[in-house]
Amino acid sequence: MLERHDSSLYFFNTGSAVHVAAASTLMFDLFNANALVTLRVLHIEQSVNLETAVTGVGFEWQLLRTTAVGTGGTLLTPWPQDTAWTGLTNYLSGVTARLKATGGATASTSLKWWYTHSEETLAGNQLLGGAFSKNILPEVLVTRGGICLRQNQGLRINQETNSAAGNSAWLIGFVVEESLSST
Repeated sequence: MLERHDSSLYFFNTGSAVHVAAASTLMFDLFNANALVTLRVLHIEQSVNLETAVTGVGFEWQLLRTTAVGTGGTLLTPWPQDTAWTGLTNYLSGVTARLKATGGATASTSLKWWYTHSEETLAGNQLLGGAFSKNILPEVLVTRGGICLRQNQGLRINQETNSAAGNSAWLIGFVVEESLSST
């Protein structure tokens, strides 16, 4: 049996990352190796960095499930919605996230494709790159509990386009469910 911690919302914030001139580049990886918890990803937001003056190009992105943890890259530390909740270390042991993993994060099921443009002067980018960024997960999925990541399951975001024109940042929000027998 799992207990949901609705008040325990966590986020990974990648900060601005340069796009990579290589097709199918792994930009973000989240993996749950912990048998005692289940993660429910409720929010994935991409912000196109509009401070970088580039001759923009269109980008294709893909969200995939994974069956192995990513390796290399930059490890990320989650931050809790409520800083008074101190269970983060215990509940997230074995949960890792990284920016631009260099290996691992074996792709499984393709969950979603979406598209952005890195040209900072486009009106649409000015709306979506600022305070109007939106969750790329469908609302119906979020209201039904998000993307469930059990032990040895993960997610990755691929940059499918081969171009280094521009930067993006991601904010990934999730809740933790724990086994009642683990408390």
